[in-house]
Amino acid sequence: MTRADTSIISKSALVALTIVVWLIACLAYELHRISAILALPPSGDLYAHSWGFQLGVFAVLRLPVWIVALLVVFVVEFALLTRRASRA
Repeated sequence: MTRADTSIISKSALVALTIVVWLIACLAYELHRISAILALPPSGDLYAHSWGFQLGVFAVLRLPVWIVALLVVFVVEFALLTRRASRA
């Protein structure tokens, strides 16, 4: 058994944990942002003062940024794990 085999968490568990943390952070951020927007008095654009519109804006404008951030985290994790495995 090598040193890499005795790691505290497996690669697949680390990826799953990363995705769960990413989803929780994404949801918490968006819930807070949309709640703050909807707490304001409505402007002239009443359609913009709804959950559906705000979720659509999130999907088009902010979700791609969150996905890129998740991919960056995966690249860093992969680089650290392969570097640690090559040292063992």
